[in-house]
Amino acid sequence: MGYEIPDEEINELDLEVNSLEGEKVSTHKINKEFDSQEDIAIIGMSIRLPGANDLEAFWDNLKHETDVSSTFSKEQLIAAGIDPEVIESGNYVNKGMVLDYHDCFDEKFFGYTPKEAALMDPQHRVYLEVAYSALEDAGINTQTSKDVIGIYGGVARNTYLVNNVMTHPKYFDSLDDFQIGIALEKDFPATKVAYKLNLKGPAINIQTACSSSGVAIHLACSSLRNNDADIILVGGGRIQPPVDQGYEHTDGHALSPTGYCHTFDAEAKGMVRGQGMAFIVLKKLSKALEDGDDIRAIIKGSAINNDGSEKIGFTAPASDGQALAIRKAYENAKVNPEDVSYIEAHGTGTSLGDPIEIAGLTRAFNNWTNKKQYCAIASVKSNVGHLDAGATVLGIIKTALAFQNELLPASMHYSKPNPQIDFKNSPFYVNNSLQDWPRSDKPRFAGISALGLGGTNAHIVLSEAPLLNNDEEKFQNTEIFTISAKSNIALEKYQFKIANYIEQHPDIDLSALAYTLNAGRKNYEFKNAFVADDQHILVEQLKDFIDSNKQKYTPSKFILMFPGGGAQYQNMGLGLYNSQPIFKQEIDRALTLVLENQGYDFREVLFPSDHSDRVPIEDPLAGITLLFIVEYATAKLWLSWGVEPDAMLGHSLGEYTAACIAGAFSLSDALKMVVARGELFNTLPKGGMLSIGLPPDEVKVLVGDRLDIAAINRPDHCVVSGAVDVIEEVKKELNELEIHATRPKINVAAHSREIEPILDQFRLVLESITFRKVNK
Repeated sequence: MGYEIPDEEINELDLEVNSLEGEKVSTHKINKEFDSQEDIAIIGMSIRLPGANDLEAFWDNLKHETDVSSTFSKEQLIAAGIDPEVIESGNYVNKGMVLDYHDCFDEKFFGYTPKEAALMDPQHRVYLEVAYSALEDAGINTQTSKDVIGIYGGVARNTYLVNNVMTHPKYFDSLDDFQIGIALEKDFPATKVAYKLNLKGPAINIQTACSSSGVAIHLACSSLRNNDADIILVGGGRIQPPVDQGYEHTDGHALSPTGYCHTFDAEAKGMVRGQGMAFIVLKKLSKALEDGDDIRAIIKGSAINNDGSEKIGFTAPASDGQALAIRKAYENAKVNPEDVSYIEAHGTGTSLGDPIEIAGLTRAFNNWTNKKQYCAIASVKSNVGHLDAGATVLGIIKTALAFQNELLPASMHYSKPNPQIDFKNSPFYVNNSLQDWPRSDKPRFAGISALGLGGTNAHIVLSEAPLLNNDEEKFQNTEIFTISAKSNIALEKYQFKIANYIEQHPDIDLSALAYTLNAGRKNYEFKNAFVADDQHILVEQLKDFIDSNKQKYTPSKFILMFPGGGAQYQNMGLGLYNSQPIFKQEIDRALTLVLENQGYDFREVLFPSDHSDRVPIEDPLAGITLLFIVEYATAKLWLSWGVEPDAMLGHSLGEYTAACIAGAFSLSDALKMVVARGELFNTLPKGGMLSIGLPPDEVKVLVGDRLDIAAINRPDHCVVSGAVDVIEEVKKELNELEIHATRPKINVAAHSREIEPILDQFRLVLESITFRKVNK
């Protein structure tokens, strides 16, 4: 809300706002109590705003100073029920901030009935949608995440009850007051999100009017530092039907006579009601760096307080209280305001609220510096209006995008300063045009102010995200892109959205995209998968599938197939190991078990330090053990993506992997069997195998009793096994007959009479294994 200040109080306020010189500059010391305070990373963001349903559209509007307001014709207003005399009165402002699809909601997606959805305050609906989108933007899959996730935030006063629900009493006559209260009261949006998205951290609705999300951010950071949660969503906003109407302006009250927010301008006479919702996702910086999150900005510190009673009225702001909160925020952040180059102001565009805000900021900054007009100041309210409970979090998002794009967007509708603001003697100047904000050898800092009706103030100190080293060698070229949705139509729309995004970002990292799609999203019933090593190929596949109009997808069986020994080589799976945390985790786990239980350290064999690539591993013990480990880790990676096989099939060694994944025995027991098998193989005379592209009856004629048929891979292809000298002899004979035959890279006569001497010993190993019945 804006500040509604009675006329009789104006003269008293003039005395306060004209004292911009503030206190004497001091060498204010940073409070050492906060030396151990940990920085908080912003790892996800999401918005729904007039003219922008995503972050890119929002940034584009900021950069180009796009007017996203709507102008209503007289006919539209009359059709909406506005008295023609009111429209013609001269005080009616026929402008507003209209949010597209504010009255739409996919109730099935979130598990609501149509009647429940119709009853819900649209603020609750969009709050839930934008919270969900913020988690997706952060790459957090609540199905698989082991993190404790919380949510803080709130929404504005409910006008939907009066204007919509109460006008249709018969529609809701089957519901009791308790149900209606849960659907409509602003006590419940955060806990509803926690329930629907299975968030088990703190879920707290914050309500301090216009500073709600600023206070929520401060409290969320404290909760993260206190280990109440690993991740916290913070958000809020305002959607107050009817949104397709203007309003009557009254001199001295909160709303602008022009339909625009003229922040810090001489024409500033009121705010504009915004409509929309905004969310950010927070995590400790150390954890975000460890997890490889996409860090958008860093919260260095924050502070909150209240003005108390030392002001002229409950609705009036007070520069003293604001200055104390601001000063405390920089003490907590251990940041000198002289290093701050941008302030995202509360900036409601009221004639007295703006000067008092600059007075408070100046008073706080003068504790550290006497520099003048070095720090840009602006307000996102000049772009989209006042989002009430979501105002601060939207200012945070705007500032994070400015850091990322190295540009400071203009504060719109500004031409000359409010005469009650002496900018020349303050640290600030209004940023009224797009300007560069480049990185340098010193980090960029920004402050975000929030001032609530009733006197609750908040200030947050941000810094740019660190530049991370992305020079690591990339091993994986071909990627698997998995896409899922709750319906055929949603799946197709999501594929189209991804295709458009890739086209707009030709330098996209396909590995990062594949990982986010595979691991960072929930797994839903309707699925597609694409394989590509080039963005153009991927876009072509996505769009070809859409253009083919295959809206009815035929369910297909998914089968995991595990090969036997013979194709293993050094550095197999290295690309996955370096790019997929689940794969790496399972490889490391299995290698550690083999080292601890059997005493073999195979890490150097699998990933040699000399970086030799694709060298065959012919030793049976190392070869089959490492092949099993890679197969097992690959299967676990697919399972982590939500891919559940309908069946599994293994060949030779692959049978062990299939049985282990199915739960027939533990990983530890599987490794015990595989290692024992390899050890026993190494006690046998050197053998070999030969792959021959002929039917088994023809192979028998050519080979006779010299070798055994070890496997029939298909009707026209089989593998023979036996002593190595006989293998070489038969291979030479076949080559002379121009019959293709190749030797798998394994020095053992597996699946032949040659292994009979080790069967009794292997039987003893099997008797020590705990086998379990597998239920399909």
